[in-house]
Amino acid sequence: MDDLIEDFIAETRETLEALTSQLVEWERRPHDRALLDSVFRFVHTVKGSCGFLSLPRLLRLSHAAEDVLSAARDGEVEVSADLVTAVLAVIDRVAILTEALDTGASVYDDDDILIGALRQYLGDKPTDLATGPVDESGDTLAHEDTISRGKTRTVRVSLSLLDNLMSGVSDMVLARNEVSRQLRKVSSNADLDVSFGRLSSTVAELRDAVGMMRMQHIDKLFSALPRLVRDIAIELGKEIELRIDGSEVEVDREMVEALRDPLTHILRNAADHGIESTDERRAAGKDPVGHIRVSARQSGNQIIIEIADDGRGINVDKLGIRAIAANIMTVGEWQKMSPRARLNTIFTPGLSTADSVTSISGRGVGMDVVRNNLQAIGGTIELENHEGHGLKITLRLPLTLSIIAGLSVRAGSQIFGIARSSVVEMVSTSNPNVKFEELGGRKIVSIRKRRYPFKSLEDILGIAHEAHTLGESRTLIVMRPAVGTTFVLEVAAVIDNEELVVKPGAPLVMGNGLFAGTSLPDNGRPMLLLDASGLGTAMGLSATANEDDETNSRADAESNTNSPSALLFIATDGRKQAIRLSAIERMEDIEVAQIQYVGGRTRVSADGGLYDLWEYESAPDDGLVKVLRLSDGDSACYLAVSDVIDIFSIAGDMVPSAQPEQHEGVVYAFGEPVELRNMFAFFETSDRTRRNRSSDALCFIDCPEDSQWERMILAPLLTASGYAVSFDEHDQSRAAIILHRDVATAPERATDPRALHLRDSSHGLNEPIASIYRYDGVGLISAIEEKLAGRA
Repeated sequence: MDDLIEDFIAETRETLEALTSQLVEWERRPHDRALLDSVFRFVHTVKGSCGFLSLPRLLRLSHAAEDVLSAARDGEVEVSADLVTAVLAVIDRVAILTEALDTGASVYDDDDILIGALRQYLGDKPTDLATGPVDESGDTLAHEDTISRGKTRTVRVSLSLLDNLMSGVSDMVLARNEVSRQLRKVSSNADLDVSFGRLSSTVAELRDAVGMMRMQHIDKLFSALPRLVRDIAIELGKEIELRIDGSEVEVDREMVEALRDPLTHILRNAADHGIESTDERRAAGKDPVGHIRVSARQSGNQIIIEIADDGRGINVDKLGIRAIAANIMTVGEWQKMSPRARLNTIFTPGLSTADSVTSISGRGVGMDVVRNNLQAIGGTIELENHEGHGLKITLRLPLTLSIIAGLSVRAGSQIFGIARSSVVEMVSTSNPNVKFEELGGRKIVSIRKRRYPFKSLEDILGIAHEAHTLGESRTLIVMRPAVGTTFVLEVAAVIDNEELVVKPGAPLVMGNGLFAGTSLPDNGRPMLLLDASGLGTAMGLSATANEDDETNSRADAESNTNSPSALLFIATDGRKQAIRLSAIERMEDIEVAQIQYVGGRTRVSADGGLYDLWEYESAPDDGLVKVLRLSDGDSACYLAVSDVIDIFSIAGDMVPSAQPEQHEGVVYAFGEPVELRNMFAFFETSDRTRRNRSSDALCFIDCPEDSQWERMILAPLLTASGYAVSFDEHDQSRAAIILHRDVATAPERATDPRALHLRDSSHGLNEPIASIYRYDGVGLISAIEEKLAGRA
């Protein structure tokens, strides 16, 4: 029986999440029979289950609701706001009793009041409200067809077990990376490399699959919003219509819980502060019905949620008066602030624009809490204000709370992590475009004539500088927190660019506000994740953006839209050169042990594969080599460099190059001419593109079982060129290419456009159909490419 009750509780919870939004929608569309049937099926199912499980209170409530809904289906009861409110009250009580059934808590029994509110709509219609078990024979069986549902293959797993599974897979990934590091230190073994590559792919697929198990539709969060807005609108005496888009977007299950309170508060503000009364809207020439739109979409590795209303927007002048009256700032400070900084004052703790305290808002606990909750999960919040016409709030959130893109940095002798979403750019302290100065007693760094407050991470955390790093080149990271002033963080070095598994930190450590959690990177050493906003606060920076930030942002936007960018670097031969920034996937330092001359080329062993390494002349026996990882979207390679200087915009006319296959031309970078490398030169001889097509280019080799040449010579050639190979007859029908040497049966295959015929002689002789010499590897691969191109 315990298992049955657990199933009942789980199923009831799942259905309740969608039911309230359906009821609110039914109120708007009372003649929509599908909505009414959906609600009726729920209460009918609950009633039947309660009778079997001997749950009398739930039985009485669901039976009363069923009678009213049945009358509505028969047209005997007119749908009204009061009726929907009475049904919602019963549904709420069912939800409360379901939770009490799970926790063992007691709930005060005033069910008769709720049931009586429903019965008034039935008039003299007889209703069975007995407290004992209800006989499920009779009329109820007539509705049995309404509760039929499609079967789904699901298994309920406890969240703790799922978290343990995710943790185990993450540890497996770390172990795989450590094995990869160890393999790079030993001599190359082709068989071992192939086996490890297959293991690496399997582990990656398993990690992705477990990650998907944590995902759920954001509708789990959105389904409760129509009821919320309806209740607020009734309390305020306003007419508000809510529109929801993007309910099918999937997010981490923990994200749903973390967003519930912030989103609720934002909607309450929109309904109370934003949407005007009906009379005010008419006087302003607006639709008497206020509109709120909530939408969600995925953009790259972010989830973007927008909440927009067509209300009055934020009265910035009124906000300033409240801030000054609360001694948050002076009149002079307010006058010096930029429009964006003034608007962001709404995030100041304790500040409210409400004229009076109500049950909905006005208690001074508001947008600062929303912002802090979002920052805690790595999110940001942006405001777009149109005074008199509405406000749009944009929430940008990581796709998952468990894995983020991050950088590992060194400060002193310790390693820390930073979310890449907070990083604008990185430059070296030896960069000629970097100037250090002091302004008003505060340390300032100027990067390309833009000033930022800066401080070393060692000084912020109170840890010692390593003696050997003093006086040497360090790294400056331009940080842009969720809300606040952009600043520069100085670190000893950037160690790696990797995906970080995020875990909560101990309360004692998290209490200072400098850290966002903990992580276990690929090297297996635990490290703390830094919180960008917390670092800014520790530097004494304002929680609102300043004018310089706004100016810099506009300048960045203009620069990005008007001309392409390039990276200026020092090549291994000592010359300054440049390459388009769009070709660079990342910059990193790799160990010399990862580099080897194999297959006729210098290559890098990384990420479970081998990649071409260009312009690698010489290096020490051990240590690190600075490289740029280049990508054309399909394949990748590495370019060795001596140092990276800076990013610049390609402006003006490009001088043609005498070697266009090597250089696009000559451009000016910071006043001096440099060669702009032709990125196509790094990919035109690479065979990575072929390898990437192996998933849909299957080659079936037709040969006897004891044939050695096809298995020992031909199959390895095709595999090395990136094609999947099969000798199984069952794969022949789905193969893209069919190869065989049996000339006697060749005429029978002449009509198959997939067939390629291999001959033993280097001369064509007088064979009836075209063929390829079986040792002409280049000709064979070219013929396969031509057939695949023709098929496409």
